[in-house]
Amino acid sequence: MSVKIREIDHEDLNFMLTIENDKSNWKYGINKTALSLEDASDYIKESKLMILNNDNQRFVIEYNNTKAGLIDLYDYQFQNSLAKVGIIVLKKFRGKGIGDKSLKLLLKLCKNYLNINYLESEIEKYNQPSINLFVNNNFKNISGNKYVHKAI
Repeated sequence: MSVKIREIDHEDLNFMLTIENDKSNWKYGINKTALSLEDASDYIKESKLMILNNDNQRFVIEYNNTKAGLIDLYDYQFQNSLAKVGIIVLKKFRGKGIGDKSLKLLLKLCKNYLNINYLESEIEKYNQPSINLFVNNNFKNISGNKYVHKAI
């Protein structure tokens, strides 16, 4: 199985809109409204600036060279070496370990290249697959729906 994450690009605009505007995904994330074409395009432009110059960066998850989901760093705080992380894998690709491999790749990127030592994720208590994903990758529940990973 080949899983990789790569920077989002304008060729991914429709893919991103499909995921962002799928109302069944809204219960898992912070976005609860449709994303316009213009806003999505702006988001991709900003994401290309790299998180060190911006407060977010989005990556496309690819499974065997097919777009399978998105993984994001957002609310980046340079002073605290902290960012939040969110992930969504398309339904047809779930249960294959893609989320786990993607999160591991992101953790490595944060540690080796972005100097981000703390990652945080907010996960609703009914989203047990996501809780399992983060806990299995050394995220600790610190309160309610907040999980934190500290790089060593």
